[in-house]
Amino acid sequence: SQHENCERLHWCLLVACRAAASASRARVFVGVSDIFLIDRSTVDCRLMRADLGLVGFGHVGRRFARPLDERRDFLEREFDLTCRITGIATRRHGSVYDQAGLDAPAAALVVEAGGTLFDGGRSAQEARVSNSRDLITRLAQSAAPLRVLIETTTLDIAAAQPALDHVRLGLEAGCHVVTANKGPVAFAYRELSLLAAQRDRLFLFEGAVMDGVPVFNLV
Repeated sequence: SQHENCERLHWCLLVACRAAASASRARVFVGVSDIFLIDRSTVDCRLMRADLGLVGFGHVGRRFARPLDERRDFLEREFDLTCRITGIATRRHGSVYDQAGLDAPAAALVVEAGGTLFDGGRSAQEARVSNSRDLITRLAQSAAPLRVLIETTTLDIAAAQPALDHVRLGLEAGCHVVTANKGPVAFAYRELSLLAAQRDRLFLFEGAVMDGVPVFNLV
């Protein structure tokens, strides 16, 4: 279900952020189950900022953004983490990026009403970017300690595009990547996993398959 996919995306995000925040990168985090194995005594617990870029802002992307905003205080208190959605790229509603952070819940309301991401006045117009590639490039240039690409575009069963290109570009640019899209995993798992390892980034995809199973990597 969309709700389960979004919950998995949130946990994958926490895994990526806590792994990157660890004082020693001795552990390799393979999935959401590892969040329960983190020894907090080995982690730098200063508040860490994560800048997020959302590529895809359909039902799953919007349902990811809203609880993330609602859980802001919880994430700061329990995980020493502050998250900002700085970019949103869509196929039909435009693409925006603002280094200071976007109001994603407000953007979701605009999109659901049939508007575009540029309908928020002058500030929204100034945040306009050309496409998802431009967003990923800007996200990679962020000064935030953590840069995470959240990929939730529509599945293409023929070639896994454009999701495959999004994931590949995000990893090449130095971003952690979390996806709910089956395509990149089915078509290029080995390539993307190797690329993530070479870049010392995480490629996480718990939200992509088996909605009825809470954590499939435990199987």
